[in-house]
Amino acid sequence: MDIQRLQTAVFDKTGIRLDRTDPVFALVALNEIVVADLLAGAQEQWAHNNADLDAKIGALVKINEQILAGSKDLAARVDQAQLAAAMKAVAEAKAEIFKAARDAVTVEVSKASGIISEGAAQLAAERKKARSSSWGLAIVQAIISGIVGALVVLAAMYLR
Repeated sequence: MDIQRLQTAVFDKTGIRLDRTDPVFALVALNEIVVADLLAGAQEQWAHNNADLDAKIGALVKINEQILAGSKDLAARVDQAQLAAAMKAVAEAKAEIFKAARDAVTVEVSKASGIISEGAAQLAAERKKARSSSWGLAIVQAIISGIVGALVVLAAMYLR
């Protein structure tokens, strides 16, 4: 405490001269001590509060890291679920396509078989008309049967 400065300030403002031993300076000194003690206590409380705040911020950072890790895991699980659903849909579509292809080939083989049978019947009728050798008819029938068999085998191989 600068007593000289305080004496000058009081005199300048009020015109009253204070002596160095004036009891008012004891009150000023007491006031300084009380204020210093209050400031020291406040600084200790601020330091404690800052340490507590730092600990809470650290805990929040850890919680945030856990939330981020959990969200990444959740996103990976969602991606896996979507992939599984897409793969299932692809498998179902593939099965439907193969079934439709088998059905279409079956219909076409049936049509071809009917046409070939009809042709064989016409050929047999023509043979009777022409009265040609039975060997010729047998050869033609064998060729037609071979063609039908080959068509069935090719259709079965294609559908696998």
